[in-house]
Amino acid sequence: MTPHAPRSPWVRDEVNAALNQVRKGRMRGVIPVVAQSCADADIPPLWDPLHRYDATRTYDAALSGLLRALGLAESAVPAPSSTVSPSVPSGLSQSPRVTVAEPMEGALVVDAGGKGHYRTIAEAVKAASPGDRILVRAGHYTESISIEKSVALVGEDTRTVVIEGRTGAFDQAACILVKARGVHLAKLSLRQPATGLLSAQNCCLWVNWGGEARVEDCDFTTAQAGSASGVNTGGGSLTLHRGRIHDCKGNGVTLDNSKARLLLEDTVIEGCSKSALYVKSGVATVRRSQFKNNGEWGVRVDAGASGTFEDNDLRGNGRGAWSIAASSPLHVQRARNQE
Repeated sequence: MTPHAPRSPWVRDEVNAALNQVRKGRMRGVIPVVAQSCADADIPPLWDPLHRYDATRTYDAALSGLLRALGLAESAVPAPSSTVSPSVPSGLSQSPRVTVAEPMEGALVVDAGGKGHYRTIAEAVKAASPGDRILVRAGHYTESISIEKSVALVGEDTRTVVIEGRTGAFDQAACILVKARGVHLAKLSLRQPATGLLSAQNCCLWVNWGGEARVEDCDFTTAQAGSASGVNTGGGSLTLHRGRIHDCKGNGVTLDNSKARLLLEDTVIEGCSKSALYVKSGVATVRRSQFKNNGEWGVRVDAGASGTFEDNDLRGNGRGAWSIAASSPLHVQRARNQE
């Protein structure tokens, strides 16, 4: 992808044709590789949920991730060139683009016992530079964190790294508030207590308007009732893989802005008081996930919202698998779901 690609009618037609083949099970997938930074406004809605590999910053790292996505051997990645050092175009989000399996050498270390660089996650995030990695060691961290730069925040183990949000000002109601692009979260358990603030932001993870987060192997639960959810994309973009969202007093995940984008794969949402996924506005893509034992619907889609739902198990929810607004069926694609 370059800035010209999404503007080209020919390219749009070719990519949309490929996406249709994917939906019909005739192709495995479409994986954009970013050669030059593209403005968000230029990305067509059907392309937006796709995971894009950034080759503008580090070619070998992007190729490594691409080969993993294709199921090819890691050994096929060529050694990085010692003579070529690609520059980062102005305005590009310098996402770390790491995966959970990648080593954390050179990372900033957070240890509640004082055996790392910092005792709190917020201190490490404040000190980090764009592109830095932060390793969080086992412990219980009571803090609300605002991330305003592209960093990777990775726990040692989902079961032993617990972040519990605290009460505070309106914009600090979320356990983790993502305001930047290129943020990566992995192996964290997020717990948001009831704070008494009647705010949709009173959730485990809030991706702010213009923010972008990739989340892997994380666990979420919130005790705040009302409009709060476990995860909320307040106009931002969220990719969530292999997560567990459970026992939330509101919805599991909510999209409530026309700019909100969600790609959710291989994730369980269970035991929430309302719906597992509420697409109030925006675009959601959900694959290979299980929504069960939630009080209302598996998936709720309001008028004007849209989504693609494939190979999911939506059985066992209080009011059924689907609640789709009468004006939305043409904007909701469904295939091979268990209902």
